[in-house]
Amino acid sequence: MSVPAVNYYQSELDRLKLSENVAQVFMGMRIQCAQCHNHPFDRWTMNDYYGFNAFFAQIGRKKTDDPQEVIVFNSNGGESQHFLTKKNVRPKFLGGEEPDLKPGDDRRRVMAEWLASPRNPYFARNIANLVWAHFLGVGVVDPVDDVRVSNPPSNPELLDELLRRLRIHPERLLHNHPNPTLRIRPIHRITVLLQAPTHHRVDIRRQRHVIQPPQTTLTRLLLEFLH
Repeated sequence: MSVPAVNYYQSELDRLKLSENVAQVFMGMRIQCAQCHNHPFDRWTMNDYYGFNAFFAQIGRKKTDDPQEVIVFNSNGGESQHFLTKKNVRPKFLGGEEPDLKPGDDRRRVMAEWLASPRNPYFARNIANLVWAHFLGVGVVDPVDDVRVSNPPSNPELLDELLRRLRIHPERLLHNHPNPTLRIRPIHRITVLLQAPTHHRVDIRRQRHVIQPPQTTLTRLLLEFLH
């Protein structure tokens, strides 16, 4: 159990919760409510929920001769079943399309490639919001892991500007690490992110929150992972 990816899949055996955790940590979205009914406060439907969960439906686990060792692998079998219709639901990106999957494709790899790509409109925005919350004590969307249409950003222009600069200069967030996705460089001068030409400036005075440390466990875990 020295491989982090294996530890992750062994720390949570419920595949529904696995997909919920991925959505919440990496996109800031709580999709749990859509498990048994369409989300009452957000856009997500049950089809969205089980379509995203389908990426985790083929996780296989098997024991070895060592009782303390577990192998996690792509089983190439297993589907996500809709809670009400009991029909299998094809894998579908949250807010996106159904990928063209071929037999034997690892659905998790397909999902992971989409997750951090420009095709996913939620990941980079979530990272921008997390960085702001980490250094200023509160997110532009707060709580940072409860992004939904009924919890809009307190300053949309500010979040748009942070996102724009993150996309233009992603290297400003990265530390010198063999795998740049595993490190985030401390940014002690947040104003660097806001040094834009006049027509791109945003009014940060609208950010009227009491500064306090983020309290969300999932947020702390993600930030520790990125440091």
